[in-house]
Amino acid sequence: MLRRLLSRLRPAAAPVRVTLYTRAGCPLCDEMKAELSRARPVHAFELVEVDIAADPALLERHGRSIPVLEIEGRAAFKGHLTAAEFERKLARRVRELSSGAGAREATRDG
Repeated sequence: MLRRLLSRLRPAAAPVRVTLYTRAGCPLCDEMKAELSRARPVHAFELVEVDIAADPALLERHGRSIPVLEIEGRAAFKGHLTAAEFERKLARRVRELSSGAGAREATRDG
């Protein structure tokens, strides 16, 4: 609880980029968006929705395996999530990024 209060006193960090790979007529995608809207994470995030049908490479990569949610470039969920699970993974990813672990992984993956 003290951490949460202190985090509110610090200057706001830039929102974390959260990418949702989706397509029209996807009920699971709609469920995931609804759970994201229920989430109340400590860290701000920017949700970017990407329609895989608009990009042949993404369509081939994800096919019917959607929705997929990435947090700052790392796949975090596929198919289903709860607001609480999202809040936990978002917080963990922010800790990784602030410690530099995320940057090292991006370099290794890239």
